[in-house]
Amino acid sequence: MNSPTSTTTTTERFPGTMFYLHVPKTGGQTLATRLASAFDLDKVHFMKDQLVFSKDIETLDTLLAEKHFIESHVAGMLLSKRENLPILCTVREPVSQMLSNWRHILREKSNQWHRAAVALRPGEFFDIFGDYFTDHQTTYILSSFVPLHLFIERKGYHRAVYENFLGCVDRIRWLVPTESIDEFVGLWSLETKRNVPNRAAMINVAPAAESSDPAEARAAEARIAEARAAILARPRLYAFDQLLHRMAVDRFTAYRREVFELVSPWSYPDDSRQAYRAELGGVWLTENWYDPEIAQNKKAWWSGPQRISEVRIRRARSEKILKFYVSVVNGIDYRDIVPKSKETGEKLKTVRTPDEKRGGMEYSVSLEGLKVEDTVQLIAPWCHAAIMTRADDPSIIRRSFLASDWRLESVEPLGSGAAP
Repeated sequence: MNSPTSTTTTTERFPGTMFYLHVPKTGGQTLATRLASAFDLDKVHFMKDQLVFSKDIETLDTLLAEKHFIESHVAGMLLSKRENLPILCTVREPVSQMLSNWRHILREKSNQWHRAAVALRPGEFFDIFGDYFTDHQTTYILSSFVPLHLFIERKGYHRAVYENFLGCVDRIRWLVPTESIDEFVGLWSLETKRNVPNRAAMINVAPAAESSDPAEARAAEARIAEARAAILARPRLYAFDQLLHRMAVDRFTAYRREVFELVSPWSYPDDSRQAYRAELGGVWLTENWYDPEIAQNKKAWWSGPQRISEVRIRRARSEKILKFYVSVVNGIDYRDIVPKSKETGEKLKTVRTPDEKRGGMEYSVSLEGLKVEDTVQLIAPWCHAAIMTRADDPSIIRRSFLASDWRLESVEPLGSGAAP
Protein backbone atom coordinates (compact mmCIF):
# COMPACT_ATOMS: atom_id res chain seq x y z
CA MET A 1 0.00 0.00 0.00
CA ASN A 2 2.17 2.91 1.15
CA SER A 3 1.42 4.91 -1.97
CA PRO A 4 0.01 8.33 -1.09
CA THR A 5 -1.61 8.70 -4.51
CA SER A 6 -3.79 5.57 -4.33
CA THR A 7 -7.52 6.09 -4.87
CA THR A 8 -8.71 2.46 -4.74
CA THR A 9 -11.51 1.26 -2.51
CA THR A 10 -11.00 -0.73 0.67
CA THR A 11 -12.05 -3.95 -1.09
CA GLU A 12 -9.53 -3.36 -3.88
CA ARG A 13 -6.85 -2.29 -1.43
CA PHE A 14 -7.07 -5.47 0.64
CA PRO A 15 -7.74 -8.39 -1.69
CA GLY A 16 -7.44 -11.98 -0.49
CA THR A 17 -4.81 -13.06 1.99
CA MET A 18 -2.36 -10.87 3.90
CA PHE A 19 1.14 -12.32 4.29
CA TYR A 20 3.36 -11.10 7.13
CA LEU A 21 7.00 -11.64 6.15
CA HIS A 22 8.41 -11.89 9.67
CA VAL A 23 12.00 -10.73 9.94
CA PRO A 24 13.38 -12.02 13.28
CA LYS A 25 13.70 -9.58 16.17
CA THR A 26 11.48 -6.86 14.70
CA GLY A 27 8.47 -7.14 17.02
CA GLY A 28 6.83 -9.73 14.82
CA GLN A 29 5.25 -11.97 17.44
CA THR A 30 3.54 -9.00 19.05
CA LEU A 31 2.23 -7.62 15.77
CA ALA A 32 1.18 -11.03 14.42
CA THR A 33 -0.79 -11.75 17.61
CA ARG A 34 -2.56 -8.42 17.34
CA LEU A 35 -3.43 -8.67 13.65
CA ALA A 36 -4.48 -12.31 13.87
CA SER A 37 -7.23 -11.28 16.27
CA ALA A 38 -8.84 -9.32 13.42
CA PHE A 39 -9.62 -12.58 11.60
CA ASP A 40 -11.59 -15.72 12.37
CA LEU A 41 -9.43 -18.27 14.22
CA ASP A 42 -9.82 -20.78 11.38
CA LYS A 43 -8.52 -18.23 8.87
CA VAL A 44 -5.14 -17.47 10.44
CA HIS A 45 -1.72 -19.10 10.39
CA PHE A 46 0.88 -17.59 12.69
CA MET A 47 3.70 -18.44 15.10
CA LYS A 48 4.33 -21.80 13.36
CA ASP A 49 7.51 -23.28 11.89
CA GLN A 50 9.11 -21.21 9.13
CA LEU A 51 8.21 -21.85 5.50
CA VAL A 52 11.14 -23.15 3.45
CA PHE A 53 11.41 -22.65 -0.31
CA SER A 54 12.67 -26.13 -1.10
CA LYS A 55 9.82 -28.01 0.61
CA ASP A 56 6.92 -25.67 1.44
CA ILE A 57 5.78 -24.25 -1.92
CA GLU A 58 2.67 -26.44 -1.95
CA THR A 59 2.09 -25.68 1.74
CA LEU A 60 2.03 -21.97 0.97
CA ASP A 61 -0.35 -22.57 -1.94
CA THR A 62 -2.73 -24.33 0.44
CA LEU A 63 -2.41 -21.60 3.06
CA LEU A 64 -3.11 -18.88 0.51
CA ALA A 65 -6.24 -20.71 -0.59
CA GLU A 66 -7.55 -21.30 2.93
CA LYS A 67 -6.28 -18.51 5.17
CA HIS A 68 -6.76 -14.73 5.31
CA PHE A 69 -3.76 -13.93 7.52
CA ILE A 70 -0.42 -15.76 7.31
CA GLU A 71 2.66 -14.91 9.38
CA SER A 72 5.91 -16.77 8.97
CA HIS A 73 9.65 -16.65 8.94
CA VAL A 74 10.79 -17.60 5.44
CA ALA A 75 13.86 -19.48 4.26
CA GLY A 76 14.64 -19.08 0.57
CA MET A 77 12.83 -17.22 -2.19
CA LEU A 78 9.38 -18.53 -1.32
CA LEU A 79 7.73 -15.27 -2.39
CA SER A 80 9.44 -14.89 -5.78
CA LYS A 81 6.34 -15.82 -7.83
CA ARG A 82 3.77 -14.14 -5.58
CA GLU A 83 3.52 -10.87 -7.48
CA ASN A 84 0.05 -9.82 -6.28
CA LEU A 85 0.29 -10.99 -2.68
CA PRO A 86 -0.25 -8.16 -0.14
CA ILE A 87 2.87 -8.40 2.03
CA LEU A 88 3.52 -6.81 5.42
CA CYS A 89 7.04 -6.49 6.81
CA THR A 90 8.38 -4.78 9.91
CA VAL A 91 11.89 -3.28 10.00
CA ARG A 92 13.74 -2.39 13.17
CA GLU A 93 16.35 0.28 13.75
CA PRO A 94 19.45 -1.81 12.90
CA VAL A 95 21.58 -1.23 16.00
CA SER A 96 18.65 -2.23 18.22
CA GLN A 97 17.91 -5.22 16.00
CA MET A 98 21.50 -6.48 16.12
CA LEU A 99 21.65 -5.96 19.87
CA SER A 100 18.40 -7.89 20.34
CA ASN A 101 19.73 -10.70 18.17
CA TRP A 102 22.97 -10.84 20.19
CA ARG A 103 21.02 -10.99 23.47
CA HIS A 104 18.88 -13.79 22.04
CA ILE A 105 22.03 -15.75 21.21
CA LEU A 106 23.26 -15.35 24.78
CA ARG A 107 19.99 -16.72 26.17
CA GLU A 108 19.61 -19.66 23.76
CA LYS A 109 22.14 -22.36 24.63
CA SER A 110 21.14 -24.36 21.56
CA ASN A 111 22.03 -21.50 19.22
CA GLN A 112 25.09 -22.26 17.08
CA TRP A 113 26.75 -18.96 18.09
CA HIS A 114 25.95 -19.23 21.81
CA ARG A 115 29.32 -20.53 23.01
CA ALA A 116 31.21 -17.93 20.99
CA ALA A 117 28.97 -15.09 22.19
CA VAL A 118 29.49 -16.13 25.83
CA ALA A 119 33.24 -16.62 25.48
CA LEU A 120 34.08 -13.48 23.49
CA ARG A 121 33.82 -9.78 24.19
CA PRO A 122 31.10 -8.26 21.99
CA GLY A 123 33.60 -6.48 19.76
CA GLU A 124 35.56 -9.67 19.19
CA PHE A 125 32.36 -11.58 18.49
CA PHE A 126 31.22 -9.14 15.78
CA ASP A 127 34.69 -8.96 14.24
CA ILE A 128 34.92 -12.74 13.90
CA PHE A 129 31.30 -13.66 13.16
CA GLY A 130 29.92 -10.35 11.88
CA ASP A 131 29.50 -11.64 8.32
CA TYR A 132 26.62 -13.82 9.56
CA PHE A 133 24.78 -10.72 10.80
CA THR A 134 25.68 -8.11 8.15
CA ASP A 135 22.52 -6.31 6.95
CA HIS A 136 20.49 -9.15 8.39
CA GLN A 137 17.12 -7.56 7.73
CA THR A 138 17.91 -6.51 4.17
CA THR A 139 19.38 -9.85 3.14
CA TYR A 140 16.51 -11.70 4.83
CA ILE A 141 13.93 -9.76 2.82
CA LEU A 142 15.79 -9.92 -0.49
CA SER A 143 16.42 -13.66 -0.13
CA SER A 144 12.66 -14.17 0.14
CA PHE A 145 12.24 -12.91 -3.42
CA VAL A 146 15.49 -13.59 -5.32
CA PRO A 147 18.42 -16.07 -5.16
CA LEU A 148 20.56 -13.50 -3.38
CA HIS A 149 23.39 -15.84 -2.38
CA LEU A 150 23.81 -16.87 -6.01
CA PHE A 151 23.99 -13.21 -7.08
CA ILE A 152 26.52 -12.52 -4.33
CA GLU A 153 28.72 -15.37 -5.59
CA ARG A 154 28.62 -13.92 -9.11
CA LYS A 155 28.77 -10.16 -8.49
CA GLY A 156 30.02 -9.64 -4.97
CA TYR A 157 28.01 -8.64 -1.90
CA HIS A 158 27.45 -4.92 -2.36
CA ARG A 159 26.60 -5.02 -6.05
CA ALA A 160 24.24 -7.99 -5.60
CA VAL A 161 22.34 -6.28 -2.78
CA TYR A 162 22.32 -2.90 -4.52
CA GLU A 163 20.89 -4.27 -7.78
CA ASN A 164 18.03 -6.12 -6.06
CA PHE A 165 17.27 -3.77 -3.18
CA LEU A 166 14.54 -1.50 -4.55
CA GLY A 167 12.82 -4.13 -6.66
CA CYS A 168 12.35 -6.41 -3.66
CA VAL A 169 11.45 -3.70 -1.15
CA ASP A 170 8.84 -2.34 -3.56
CA ARG A 171 7.10 -5.74 -3.45
CA ILE A 172 6.17 -5.02 0.17
CA ARG A 173 2.79 -3.36 0.55
CA TRP A 174 3.11 -2.37 4.22
CA LEU A 175 6.70 -1.56 5.22
CA VAL A 176 6.53 -0.60 8.90
CA PRO A 177 9.26 0.53 11.32
CA THR A 178 9.09 -1.52 14.52
CA GLU A 179 8.76 1.60 16.66
CA SER A 180 5.47 2.38 14.83
CA ILE A 181 3.78 -0.99 15.38
CA ASP A 182 1.23 0.43 17.84
CA GLU A 183 0.20 3.16 15.42
CA PHE A 184 0.19 0.79 12.46
CA VAL A 185 -2.41 -1.45 14.07
CA GLY A 186 -4.77 1.50 14.43
CA LEU A 187 -4.15 2.76 10.90
CA TRP A 188 -4.48 -0.72 9.40
CA SER A 189 -7.78 -1.16 11.23
CA LEU A 190 -9.05 2.09 9.74
CA GLU A 191 -7.80 1.20 6.26
CA THR A 192 -9.24 -2.32 6.12
CA LYS A 193 -12.27 -1.66 8.35
CA ARG A 194 -11.29 -4.65 10.49
CA ASN A 195 -11.60 -4.55 14.26
CA VAL A 196 -8.47 -5.65 16.16
CA PRO A 197 -9.67 -6.97 19.55
CA ASN A 198 -6.19 -7.88 20.78
CA ARG A 199 -4.48 -4.65 19.79
CA ALA A 200 -2.63 -4.29 23.11
CA ALA A 201 -0.89 -7.70 23.13
CA MET A 202 2.83 -7.78 24.01
CA ILE A 203 4.66 -11.01 23.15
CA ASN A 204 8.29 -12.14 23.54
CA VAL A 205 9.63 -8.85 24.92
CA ALA A 206 13.19 -9.29 26.21
CA PRO A 207 13.80 -8.38 29.87
CA ALA A 208 15.80 -5.25 30.62
CA ALA A 209 18.28 -7.30 32.64
CA GLU A 210 19.24 -10.96 32.55
CA SER A 211 19.12 -11.61 36.30
CA SER A 212 17.16 -10.65 39.41
CA ASP A 213 20.40 -10.45 41.41
CA PRO A 214 21.46 -6.76 41.54
CA ALA A 215 25.16 -7.43 40.96
CA GLU A 216 24.49 -9.82 38.10
CA ALA A 217 21.96 -7.38 36.62
CA ARG A 218 24.52 -4.56 36.69
CA ALA A 219 27.09 -6.80 35.02
CA ALA A 220 24.55 -7.78 32.35
CA GLU A 221 23.62 -4.15 31.73
CA ALA A 222 27.29 -3.24 31.39
CA ARG A 223 27.77 -6.03 28.85
CA ILE A 224 24.72 -4.86 26.88
CA ALA A 225 26.17 -1.33 26.84
CA GLU A 226 29.48 -2.76 25.62
CA ALA A 227 27.71 -4.69 22.87
CA ARG A 228 25.81 -1.61 21.74
CA ALA A 229 29.07 0.37 21.60
CA ALA A 230 30.70 -2.43 19.60
CA ILE A 231 27.85 -2.42 17.07
CA LEU A 232 27.89 1.37 16.76
CA ALA A 233 31.63 1.20 16.07
CA ARG A 234 31.05 -1.19 13.14
CA PRO A 235 28.57 0.57 10.80
CA ARG A 236 29.72 -1.65 7.92
CA LEU A 237 27.57 -4.38 9.49
CA TYR A 238 24.29 -2.54 8.88
CA ALA A 239 24.73 0.00 6.06
CA PHE A 240 21.86 -1.37 3.93
CA ASP A 241 19.74 -2.02 7.01
CA GLN A 242 20.10 1.65 7.93
CA LEU A 243 18.80 2.61 4.49
CA LEU A 244 16.00 0.06 4.75
CA HIS A 245 14.87 1.44 8.10
CA ARG A 246 14.96 5.01 6.79
CA MET A 247 12.79 3.94 3.86
CA ALA A 248 10.37 2.26 6.25
CA VAL A 249 10.05 5.49 8.24
CA ASP A 250 9.36 7.48 5.06
CA ARG A 251 6.93 4.91 3.68
CA PHE A 252 5.06 4.80 6.97
CA THR A 253 4.71 8.59 6.95
CA ALA A 254 3.14 8.37 3.50
CA TYR A 255 0.92 5.50 4.65
CA ARG A 256 -0.33 7.52 7.62
CA ARG A 257 -1.20 10.42 5.32
CA GLU A 258 -3.02 8.11 2.91
CA VAL A 259 -5.13 6.46 5.59
CA PHE A 260 -6.09 9.84 7.03
CA GLU A 261 -7.10 10.90 3.52
CA LEU A 262 -9.25 7.76 3.19
CA VAL A 263 -10.97 8.24 6.51
CA SER A 264 -11.38 11.99 6.29
CA PRO A 265 -10.69 13.30 2.77
CA TRP A 266 -8.93 16.64 2.64
CA SER A 267 -11.72 19.18 2.14
CA TYR A 268 -9.93 22.50 1.55
CA PRO A 269 -10.27 23.71 5.12
CA ASP A 270 -10.52 27.25 6.39
CA ASP A 271 -7.36 27.10 8.50
CA SER A 272 -3.97 28.82 9.00
CA ARG A 273 -2.60 27.36 5.76
CA GLN A 274 -5.31 28.85 3.58
CA ALA A 275 -3.41 31.64 1.87
CA TYR A 276 -6.13 32.75 -0.56
CA ARG A 277 -9.89 32.28 -0.65
CA ALA A 278 -12.04 32.50 -3.80
CA GLU A 279 -15.63 31.65 -4.65
CA LEU A 280 -14.69 28.36 -6.32
CA GLY A 281 -11.62 27.47 -4.31
CA GLY A 282 -8.38 29.03 -3.20
CA VAL A 283 -4.73 28.39 -2.33
CA TRP A 284 -3.50 26.27 0.59
CA LEU A 285 0.10 25.94 1.75
CA THR A 286 -0.03 22.28 2.72
CA GLU A 287 3.50 20.93 3.23
CA ASN A 288 6.74 22.49 4.54
CA TRP A 289 5.36 25.82 5.73
CA TYR A 290 5.53 27.48 9.13
CA ASP A 291 2.61 29.17 10.86
CA PRO A 292 1.81 32.57 9.33
CA GLU A 293 3.21 35.82 10.69
CA ILE A 294 2.64 39.48 9.92
CA ALA A 295 5.23 41.03 7.59
CA GLN A 296 4.79 44.47 6.00
CA ASN A 297 1.27 44.56 7.45
CA LYS A 298 0.32 41.38 5.56
CA LYS A 299 -0.06 37.73 6.48
CA ALA A 300 3.04 35.85 5.28
CA TRP A 301 4.40 32.30 5.47
CA TRP A 302 8.00 31.08 5.76
CA SER A 303 9.00 28.05 3.73
CA GLY A 304 10.91 25.39 5.68
CA PRO A 305 12.53 23.43 7.16
CA GLN A 306 13.06 21.39 3.97
CA ARG A 307 13.73 22.41 0.35
CA ILE A 308 10.39 21.41 -1.18
CA SER A 309 7.20 23.25 -0.24
CA GLU A 310 3.78 22.25 -1.55
CA VAL A 311 0.92 24.52 -2.60
CA ARG A 312 -2.49 22.99 -3.21
CA ILE A 313 -4.75 24.84 -5.63
CA ARG A 314 -8.45 24.69 -6.33
CA ARG A 315 -9.48 27.07 -9.09
CA ALA A 316 -11.94 27.99 -11.79
CA ARG A 317 -10.88 26.99 -15.30
CA SER A 318 -10.47 30.64 -16.21
CA GLU A 319 -7.92 31.12 -13.42
CA LYS A 320 -4.66 30.26 -15.15
CA ILE A 321 -2.06 32.07 -13.04
CA LEU A 322 -0.80 31.54 -9.50
CA LYS A 323 0.69 34.71 -8.06
CA PHE A 324 2.60 35.36 -4.86
CA TYR A 325 5.15 37.82 -3.51
CA VAL A 326 8.47 36.88 -1.86
CA SER A 327 9.73 39.62 0.44
CA VAL A 328 12.72 37.85 2.00
CA VAL A 329 15.10 35.10 0.93
CA ASN A 330 17.53 33.40 3.30
CA GLY A 331 20.81 32.26 1.76
CA ILE A 332 19.32 31.81 -1.72
CA ASP A 333 18.53 34.01 -4.72
CA TYR A 334 15.02 34.87 -5.85
CA ARG A 335 15.72 33.02 -9.10
CA ASP A 336 16.47 29.86 -7.13
CA ILE A 337 12.79 29.32 -6.28
CA VAL A 338 11.56 26.95 -9.00
CA PRO A 339 7.84 26.06 -9.37
CA LYS A 340 7.12 22.53 -10.63
CA SER A 341 4.13 20.28 -11.09
CA LYS A 342 4.14 17.72 -8.29
CA GLU A 343 2.51 15.09 -10.51
CA THR A 344 4.84 15.36 -13.51
CA GLY A 345 7.92 17.05 -12.06
CA GLU A 346 7.96 19.50 -14.98
CA LYS A 347 8.96 23.12 -14.44
CA LEU A 348 6.08 25.60 -14.72
CA LYS A 349 6.50 28.73 -16.80
CA THR A 350 7.26 31.54 -14.41
CA VAL A 351 7.71 35.29 -14.69
CA ARG A 352 9.56 37.05 -11.88
CA THR A 353 8.98 40.79 -11.54
CA PRO A 354 11.08 42.86 -9.10
CA ASP A 355 9.01 45.04 -6.77
CA GLU A 356 11.16 48.15 -6.44
CA LYS A 357 8.85 49.75 -3.91
CA ARG A 358 8.80 46.87 -1.44
CA GLY A 359 12.15 45.36 -2.40
CA GLY A 360 10.97 41.82 -3.05
CA MET A 361 9.92 39.73 -6.06
CA GLU A 362 6.50 39.09 -7.59
CA TYR A 363 6.00 35.60 -9.08
CA SER A 364 3.50 34.72 -11.79
CA VAL A 365 3.29 30.96 -12.36
CA SER A 366 1.43 29.50 -15.32
CA LEU A 367 -0.96 26.70 -14.38
CA GLU A 368 -1.24 25.51 -17.96
CA GLY A 369 -1.47 21.74 -18.10
CA LEU A 370 -2.48 21.38 -14.45
CA LYS A 371 -5.86 20.15 -13.26
CA VAL A 372 -8.31 22.55 -11.63
CA GLU A 373 -7.46 20.82 -8.35
CA ASP A 374 -3.73 20.21 -8.27
CA THR A 375 -0.48 20.68 -6.34
CA VAL A 376 2.46 22.93 -7.19
CA GLN A 377 5.88 22.41 -5.65
CA LEU A 378 8.16 25.36 -4.90
CA ILE A 379 11.69 24.03 -4.83
CA ALA A 380 14.69 25.86 -3.38
CA PRO A 381 18.29 24.60 -3.55
CA TRP A 382 18.82 24.93 0.21
CA CYS A 383 16.96 25.69 3.39
CA HIS A 384 19.36 27.41 5.78
CA ALA A 385 19.09 28.53 9.37
CA ALA A 386 19.86 32.19 10.06
CA ILE A 387 22.87 31.16 12.13
CA MET A 388 24.39 29.92 8.84
CA THR A 389 23.71 33.05 6.79
CA ARG A 390 23.75 36.06 9.12
CA ALA A 391 26.36 37.26 11.59
CA ASP A 392 23.75 39.03 13.74
CA ASP A 393 21.11 36.29 14.04
CA PRO A 394 21.67 33.13 16.14
CA SER A 395 18.39 31.46 15.10
CA ILE A 396 18.62 27.75 14.23
CA ILE A 397 15.17 27.66 12.60
CA ARG A 398 15.61 26.62 8.97
CA ARG A 399 13.74 28.91 6.52
CA SER A 400 14.32 29.62 2.83
CA PHE A 401 11.86 32.37 1.78
CA LEU A 402 8.93 34.42 3.08
CA ALA A 403 5.87 34.58 0.81
CA SER A 404 2.64 36.57 0.91
CA ASP A 405 -0.08 38.01 -1.39
CA TRP A 406 -1.15 34.61 -2.71
CA ARG A 407 -3.88 34.71 -5.35
CA LEU A 408 -5.24 33.17 -8.54
CA GLU A 409 -5.75 35.30 -11.65
CA SER A 410 -7.07 34.88 -15.18
CA VAL A 411 -4.47 37.16 -16.82
CA GLU A 412 -1.79 35.41 -18.88
CA PRO A 413 1.78 36.10 -17.67
CA LEU A 414 4.05 38.26 -19.78
CA GLY A 415 6.64 36.36 -21.78
CA SER A 416 6.66 32.71 -22.78
CA GLY A 417 9.07 31.26 -20.24
CA ALA A 418 10.78 31.70 -16.94
CA ALA A 419 12.48 35.00 -16.46
CA PRO A 420 16.26 34.88 -15.96
